[in-house]
Amino acid sequence: MWRYWGFLLLFAWQVESGVQRELAIETLNSSDTFAAAQISKAGQAEIADLLERNSVDWDRSRISQLRVRRVALMPGKKDSLALLSTASVDCGATGNCFFMMLQQKQNGWRVVLRDTAINGFTITKHTHHSLYDLELSSNDSAETGNVYVMAFDGTEYHFSQCFRINETGGTKRTSSIPCPEEGTE
Repeated sequence: MWRYWGFLLLFAWQVESGVQRELAIETLNSSDTFAAAQISKAGQAEIADLLERNSVDWDRSRISQLRVRRVALMPGKKDSLALLSTASVDCGATGNCFFMMLQQKQNGWRVVLRDTAINGFTITKHTHHSLYDLELSSNDSAETGNVYVMAFDGTEYHFSQCFRINETGGTKRTSSIPCPEEGTE
């Protein structure tokens, strides 16, 4: 009986820590537009300015190539935007594309996740400083990828845990890896 409960506790810890969990990865598609997110032209211009100020590589001419979805980073509030570029210059050969997360405040938008390159994301139910943690996935190749768990520090998201996922011969292995230095991912 104790062995059964010990196994359940170990399994629960592994699921909680992301070690054996299958991600419900979200991607943004062609229906995720500024219009669908109810962002006005003035709001789009504000967002373009914000992206230009917060990303070395961003060019406002690509604003029409953004996919945009309102998301809830807090319980009960869809006050945030997930932004994914589809511009070829913003996407790599492995399918990872420019991604940012913004949160709406009374005086406009603020960046809570700086630009990174991903192929999918998940908003978890774990919180830090009142915002849900994010899990970002990126491809290294057809067989390997990474999952970055991002936690909010009260100002913006930072790496919390990082994992490498290797799928070879029908076998999937997940291992913990050191997180990249901020701004290098």
